[in-house]
Amino acid sequence: MTVENTLQKDIDILDLINSRIGSYLENALFIGKLINDLENYLKQLTTINSDWKIDFRTIWLDIETAYALTLDEELEELTDSRYALVKEAVETLRKMTENKLKELKTFKN
Repeated sequence: MTVENTLQKDIDILDLINSRIGSYLENALFIGKLINDLENYLKQLTTINSDWKIDFRTIWLDIETAYALTLDEELEELTDSRYALVKEAVETLRKMTENKLKELKTFKN
């Protein structure tokens, strides 16, 4: 696989991440599915440096923790405070993803 193809693959994955985040924010995707999708997509990124991935995973962990606590307490929905935490984390991940997309697209061109 060429560098250009690898870069395009990461662009496509970041687009998928962005799409999944958008679906969650539009209430079209369940939080458990979002968590699984983000983890799977993150593992597939190859050209993005480890610092970015660590930052992404750190923020993603807030989402996973809020969801795990909700499940542990046998609640059907996130509490208001957990929802606010998740929403903030998701929006931060979206911004990170959009910034990385711009960077990769600029580098590719």
